[in-house]
Amino acid sequence: MKKIRGILLTLCVALGLLALMPVTASAVERSVGDTVELASALSLSAASGDSIRLTADIDHDDSRLWINGKAITFVLDGFTLNANAGLRVNNGGQLLLADPENGELNVYDTYNISPTQPLCDTYDSGSKAEVSNVSATGITTHQAVGANNGSEITVYGNVTHTGTAPNTHGVAVWNGSKVTVNGTITADKYIWINISTKTPAQYTTPTTKAGYFTYTDGTSTVWVKDNTPPIVSEGTPWWVWLLISLGGAGVLAPIPFTLLPGLAKLITGLVLLFIR
Repeated sequence: MKKIRGILLTLCVALGLLALMPVTASAVERSVGDTVELASALSLSAASGDSIRLTADIDHDDSRLWINGKAITFVLDGFTLNANAGLRVNNGGQLLLADPENGELNVYDTYNISPTQPLCDTYDSGSKAEVSNVSATGITTHQAVGANNGSEITVYGNVTHTGTAPNTHGVAVWNGSKVTVNGTITADKYIWINISTKTPAQYTTPTTKAGYFTYTDGTSTVWVKDNTPPIVSEGTPWWVWLLISLGGAGVLAPIPFTLLPGLAKLITGLVLLFIR
């Protein structure tokens, strides 16, 4: 009997300890196909790494897309989400893309031509945003992309700002923040870092990220991918030019490198024979 009581006492203590332990919510994926479902998913998603999967193209028009203190991953699944009134991520929130090459999340100013912050904006430490393209064609008061207070933004495509007034920079960073642009920046005022404007030619050498131009004041940094085409000298054999052209088109990917010179000559010979 004493043995049974001991077992029961042990079970009671164990159950009591389990009841005191915090419950950890599991990550949830929600599918959305319109603005109503998107708004619902955003309100329901917690800071537990939830994900939102697109099932159709969505134009988010009525207000700025806002991620406030939540970590949400968007699974675009080949569809496009346009944040037509801008994007803001703050309070340690994160907007991540599960597969940036399979769909787009774009930020536009179609319905937000007088924002009080940058069009695509992260504000504080721990806040992070990943987007496809950012285009500001109407705003005249702020930057297209802006990261502040140690936050981060990655733009997998291009940044465009057509404004010419003060503060209408393509990208701006303050207070230890970082922005990476894999495409190009097209703007009258290229980059703003804390208190100074940088032109495309005012990058820092050596770069701190391979394959990118670095713009920094030592604290805040913007990296822009170096998309400069390779330079071939005048004395380079003709078949190298052909290989570069075919390689850029993705034609040569499955072909072993050692066979490429002979293949280039064979193709050229056939072309010459045909035109004769």
